[in-house]
Amino acid sequence: MAGIIRVLVADDTDIAREGMRRILTKEEDIEVIGEGASISEAVQKVHELHPDVLLLDLKWFTDEKAGIEAIRRLTSEVPETKIVAITVYPHLIELAKAAGALAAIPKEIPKQQLVNEIRGVHKLPPPPAPPTPEAPVEELTGRELEVLALLAKGKTDREIAAALNIAASTAKNHVSHILAKLNVSNRAGAVALGYELRLLHTESA
Repeated sequence: MAGIIRVLVADDTDIAREGMRRILTKEEDIEVIGEGASISEAVQKVHELHPDVLLLDLKWFTDEKAGIEAIRRLTSEVPETKIVAITVYPHLIELAKAAGALAAIPKEIPKQQLVNEIRGVHKLPPPPAPPTPEAPVEELTGRELEVLALLAKGKTDREIAAALNIAASTAKNHVSHILAKLNVSNRAGAVALGYELRLLHTESA
């Protein structure tokens, strides 16, 4: 039917999927065409059903990078599907956008805002594929890897300095060196590439 936004809901909990389905099916212009209870199922169903919008949780069980990796893959393989990332972990929001999600929102937002985000994203053109480095990145030092791990947790320069017992200016310099070595323009891009290059490892929750 013309004008209907076809949505696939993907989350690792039954309660979350059911809640989002109930919210969305009340809207006349939105149809929930399927659900994904695992990240692999979500990716498979996007390929099979080609939804207009994928509403995707970012942390799957204990894996914080699962949603980010799925976004990178799907924006390349199924660019016509727009992705709205949703999470309870604020530090993952910018990572999702850097990976290619057209919107990334906290789960505690009001119901109507969720609906509005889906409608807004549906009207946008597909995002460009995330850039990949043209040349191998320069190897990070042990200290820079420590700083990168703290960036992945959403830490500021001051928080990094406190955690590593160094000056804030030193922490800022480490961050600048990391961005230069990884050939990225911002911290979210550094963390996203860090996961892709396996410089970062997911911690068990």
